[in-house]
Amino acid sequence: MCKQFLILLAIPTIAFGQSIGTQTNTDNFNRANETPLSGGGNWTSTTNRVDLISNQVTTAGTGSDREAVYAAWANGNDQYSQLKVTVSGTTAGAGFGVSVRSTTTGSTFNCYRVVLNSDGEYEVCKMVSSSCTSLRTGTLSYVAGTALGLSVLSTTLKVWYGGTQVGADITDSGIASGKPGIAYSSTLSVVPTGDDWDAGTTAAAATNKSKFFLFFGTLCHINFFER
Repeated sequence: MCKQFLILLAIPTIAFGQSIGTQTNTDNFNRANETPLSGGGNWTSTTNRVDLISNQVTTAGTGSDREAVYAAWANGNDQYSQLKVTVSGTTAGAGFGVSVRSTTTGSTFNCYRVVLNSDGEYEVCKMVSSSCTSLRTGTLSYVAGTALGLSVLSTTLKVWYGGTQVGADITDSGIASGKPGIAYSSTLSVVPTGDDWDAGTTAAAATNKSKFFLFFGTLCHINFFER
C-alpha cells in the first residue's frame, strides 16, 4: 500500500545582532600632550580647542562649545563615532560626547552630536553654524568611562551607550556629509575627559527571514510473508 504526502518546511535564516557599525579608525590618545589634539594631522580642532592631556582628550576650558573632527576620515558619510566619556556637571544640554558628519571652519562647526552629563542626561543636536536644533533629550544610567556613541545611516541616527542602542531611531535629513569627531557642549563645572575613541562605517542590519521548502513524495508499506 502506498500513500502520497506533502511536507512544508520553514527554515529560518541566521539573524545577526544589532551593532553600532564596522570599526575602521581608532585613537587611544597614548602619546605626548597636544594642544590642540592633532595625532600627526589626523585631527582638526575648532578655535575653542579640544586638547590631549595625560593620554586623554579634554577641553581647553569649559565656557564654549567646541569640536574636534577626524580629518583623516575617508570612509563615506554613513558612519559612527564613539568615545569613553567621563564628565562632572549636571547642567541639562551640557556635556561631552561625539559627533558625526562634522565640518569645521574656525570656531564654527556643522554636525550631528550627542553629549552627556554626569546625571545621565543626554541631548542629540543638529548643529548648523554652531547653533543647536535639539532632536532628542533623554536620561540613561551614567557610568564614568563608558562608551557613548552616535551613528548615522542615510537619514537615521542612533544613540549608543555601552554598545547598546538608547531610545528609538531619530530621523533627520539636514546634514548629508562630513566626518566623525568629538564634541563638547558648554557649560560644565569641571573639564571632561574622554578615552579610546573609535569610528567606523554603518550599514543596514540583517533581518530575520525564513525560507520555505515543499517536498512531495510517496511512501509505500510492503508486507513480507514467510512460507
